[in-house]
Amino acid sequence: MAPPWVLLDRKVDFVDGKVAVGAWNWKAAAAIGGSSGEQSQEEVAAAMEAHPLVADPPEVTCLSVLQEIPDQLQREKGGMISSTDKGLVVLYTGMYRPGNGAHNLAGCYLVYDASSNSVSAIPQLDPPTTGSLYRVLPTIKCLGLSAAILRHGHGGEGAYVLAELVTTFHPGLPDAELYQWSSSTSTANSGGEWMRTAVRLPLPPELCGPTYFLEIDMTFSFEGSHICWVDLLTGVLICDLFKPQGPEFSFIPLPQGCSLYTPDNIRLGMNTQEFRSMGCVCGAIKFVALIGYPEGSSNNEVVLKTWTLSPDLKEWKKGSTVLVGDLWESESFLGKWSCRGSGQCSLSSA
Repeated sequence: MAPPWVLLDRKVDFVDGKVAVGAWNWKAAAAIGGSSGEQSQEEVAAAMEAHPLVADPPEVTCLSVLQEIPDQLQREKGGMISSTDKGLVVLYTGMYRPGNGAHNLAGCYLVYDASSNSVSAIPQLDPPTTGSLYRVLPTIKCLGLSAAILRHGHGGEGAYVLAELVTTFHPGLPDAELYQWSSSTSTANSGGEWMRTAVRLPLPPELCGPTYFLEIDMTFSFEGSHICWVDLLTGVLICDLFKPQGPEFSFIPLPQGCSLYTPDNIRLGMNTQEFRSMGCVCGAIKFVALIGYPEGSSNNEVVLKTWTLSPDLKEWKKGSTVLVGDLWESESFLGKWSCRGSGQCSLSSA
């Protein structure tokens, strides 16, 4: 029996599938990036088959995608998972991110539904202009791993909403654009479309430039209606997506003393997910940090600290604190985590 939750590797490999004569067409090839031409979402998905390798935590579950198309026509070799929710996974394929579509003929969003083992393809926000001899300058700007997926019961069985948060080059943050794609409207007849909403984010001025900008390190869902976009150096931007009056945003700074914001860009060469994380645990938003890790402290000096966000989503309550060195001396802990590098930069998926 499959575990109720897994640790999922963010990296997804695209591998060669079984290619039979007549089993693919040039439109399916173009969908993956092998050729130019028009293609539908259905043709993109038809060329792909998901193969999850499920493992009980703390082992890491891996997701691979078979491409049933000749290897010489394949350009996309993998993808990056952005978020999950109740058996749904959304990932960017290849190098595509919002804002670079005009320069990237290939790439899209892929949505994997573990309950039906199905794959759906969602088009780019800014698809390339076909037939143009000149590159088109992008108008939107990516904020990071910002694609969010929510299973949406009101849309019927298997329904979901895909949301993407971007800003524009002019005027830029705090002005932003929220894009939503609803699976209940993306039928074979209509094809679906992105719905855009202009929003103004409640961000502190220091996160809106000119030297430092909000950067989304991770994205997760909360309570079935909220999306949390996390900057692991500064705080979390929370959106109540289904408010009657429209999406409602709030920004909660990290616990006191945890902000690593400086006017200089200290992110260069820093992988924040190695020493910090945030997510929904037992119905509450929790933040965990390895204090002393970025400074290169030893295990006997690095401290693992946790905080829980209050139910009204306004303040942090400090939780447990433990020395990392003590964890590695604990027999009960080592019994579960036999490999000290296990699970690095993975995400939890229920």
